[in-house]
Amino acid sequence: MNRKLVITKLHNVRMFFFFEDTKIQAISCYEEDSLIGNIYVGRVSNVLKNLNALFIDISRGESCYLSMEDCPEGKKAPKVGDLLLVQVIKDKIKSKQATVTTKVSITGESVVISLDNKIGISKKITDSNIKTVLKKQLEETITEFKLKNDCESIPFGGIVRTEAQKLDIETFKEETIKILCELKDVINRSQYATAYSCIRINRLNELFDYKKYLQIDELEIVTDDQDFISMCMQNNLPLPRLFEDPMINMASFYNLPMIIEKALQERVYLKSGAYLVIQHTEAMTVIDVNSGKAIKGNNKSQALLNMNLEAAKEIAKQLRIRNLSGIILVDFINMKSMQDIVTLMTSLKEYVASDWVEATVHDMTKLGLIEITRKKVRKPIYEILKNT
Repeated sequence: MNRKLVITKLHNVRMFFFFEDTKIQAISCYEEDSLIGNIYVGRVSNVLKNLNALFIDISRGESCYLSMEDCPEGKKAPKVGDLLLVQVIKDKIKSKQATVTTKVSITGESVVISLDNKIGISKKITDSNIKTVLKKQLEETITEFKLKNDCESIPFGGIVRTEAQKLDIETFKEETIKILCELKDVINRSQYATAYSCIRINRLNELFDYKKYLQIDELEIVTDDQDFISMCMQNNLPLPRLFEDPMINMASFYNLPMIIEKALQERVYLKSGAYLVIQHTEAMTVIDVNSGKAIKGNNKSQALLNMNLEAAKEIAKQLRIRNLSGIILVDFINMKSMQDIVTLMTSLKEYVASDWVEATVHDMTKLGLIEITRKKVRKPIYEILKNT
């Protein structure tokens, strides 16, 4: 199978296009003005007790939402004017403000270090012995670091990431200490900072995703983005091949504008003649599977199952291509056979399981709708590109 990752900038947005045998499988977008991961000293501008929430200003005119449940435990409830160290976890979307948390964290390849006193481990690490060893190592490293650096009062916690199982213990420990030092430095600098100070800017989203792609066997990577090549050089990562063709630009060569155009359209046509209708609301994304004029022959039940299975596979792909997240409600073509419904549910779960972003297929409702939830990591493509 021919696999290719194409990296470029379109509409001032850096984009990754992942192909298998020339067919697009996933698209990732990285906005230059995204605040996700940035750490600020914010000022409480409003307390909404009835909503159990606060509004935190991270700059003049930039107000963010903070749930009271997300405030530091064991401390008095914040009041207007108080300064809090916060991290942006969701960019503002439409009329909704950005969301922040006081559980500040820094993510590495093998571990996430946070300020919440909790120790966890990736569910994708299934070997119980490896789980025990890595969890114990993380706990011991944090304890040793606190004692050595006289910072027992800092509520360091952490999560062992899936990548940790591929590393030797010493390498895992080294990265843990490195990130502990970075987070301690953030805390130290925040103590003397004024309101609206940006303590740390996160510019590594692209590189984390890039590292994931590097794990794919026989992957060809090409770019015309010199800035991205420079980022790879600065972080000692393998360099993509530079696209150099005097006759045509890279976007046209790979037909990227057409791919983007299709990713923004409501309808997605399937080989069988059926099609999907993908629509966005404030609360969720709704996907309707339509048979069109595709039903032929005497075995109608088998035809319906085949179309639904084809749609399920395409839906899993569209989640990746469009970066759909939150609640996705799918209305498949009605089937009477319970066995066919079980087959569809099983297949949909298998297709979604290959997603790098955490996604879950829930049970079918009484109305025959299937709910999918997908972790909100970044804005969907239609939100990023709607005004370009």
